Amino acid sequence: MKMAWVFFIFSLSVLLCKNKNYSDEQIIIMLNQHFEDSSNDQLLGNHIFTNASENIFQIEIQTNVTDFNISLLKAFSVISALTNAAKTNFTQAIVIFHFKGNKLPIIAKSDLNCSRKFFIDKTENEVQWRKKCLSIQNF
Repeated sequence: MKMAWVFFIFSLSVLLCKNKNYSDEQIIIMLNQHFEDSSNDQLLGNHIFTNASENIFQIEIQTNVTDFNISLLKAFSVISALTNAAKTNFTQAIVIFHFKGNKLPIIAKSDLNCSRKFFIDKTENEVQWRKKCLSIQNF
């Protein structure tokens, strides 16, 4: 319950400050703070880069296989909230999931304009987001 409350406050503060337009450095600080304070997943790294005309926000996290679906939703929710408050117009999100043991990582990608409809605007549901916006592949 405590983790849910912290996540709610974090999400609310990002949403209320969406007109602040935070720099990439500030966004990374908030990302790190989120994973330190309110996540069972471990943030292994992040990377912001441009590929062709796409501005990409990528994170790598370590989670348990049994928590994959929850971690997937939380990761893209956090990325959507942070990129919504960013100065940079991010277009793609990538989350690389690492698992304990020798399991191969999973790469999940999502178009952020599409993700915004589920995580920010609440005009689509999870099934629609998974169908329209999400791509999952093995490493």
